[in-house]
Formats: sequence, C-alpha cells, structure tokens
Amino acid sequence: MKEKIDIHNVTMISEGTTIEGNITSNGNVRVDGMVKGNIDASGMVTQGHKSHITGDIKAGSFIVGGVFEGNIHCSGKLAIEGKSKVTGDLYARFLVVEEGAVFNGKSTMPSSE
Repeated sequence: MKEKIDIHNVTMISEGTTIEGNITSNGNVRVDGMVKGNIDASGMVTQGHKSHITGDIKAGSFIVGGVFEGNIHCSGKLAIEGKSKVTGDLYARFLVVEEGAVFNGKSTMPSSE
C-alpha cells in the first residue's frame, strides 16, 4: 500500500508529539504521534503504527496504521492496515482493509452508477 508522497508538502507530527486542536492542510499530513482534533487535508493523510488519532478526518486519501477514533471522509482511497484499529463511520470511494485490522462502524461507498 505504499504510495508516493510529495516530501516537500508534508505536515509531520512526530512520535512523542501531541497536538490538541484541528489541523488544516493544502497538502499531505503524516501523523506518528497523537492528535486530538480534526484533520482536513486536500492530499493524503498517513498514520504511523504507533500513533493515535481522536477526531474526524477529511482527506483525499488516508492510510490508517495505528489507532483511529472518529469519522473518516475520503474522496479517494482509504486503506486500513493490519494491526490498525478504527472506531467510527467511514465514507470512501475505494476501501482496502488488510487482514488483522479491526473496524467498528459503518462504511459507505458511492455507487459506481
């Protein structure tokens, strides 16, 4: 599930960092720490394996790698990696759930008609 990320336009939240508040980005966001708040990104949001996000996500695409609690709205692809835990409702055009991932919520995908 590796996707190319424009490294010149990435907001990074490092491991050991806690952000309390909303994040808005015109690019990509990488979370390896803890976020308590909503994330609105026009690009891709990538969540590291040791991270925890509590809040809603609105993004072009989202790769869940850690613990996520909130609702997700992706205009593109949502990937939930193995060993990840997602609690909340999600909307995505494309959905990938790897073996070993936990998802508790409701999923909605647009019809292809």
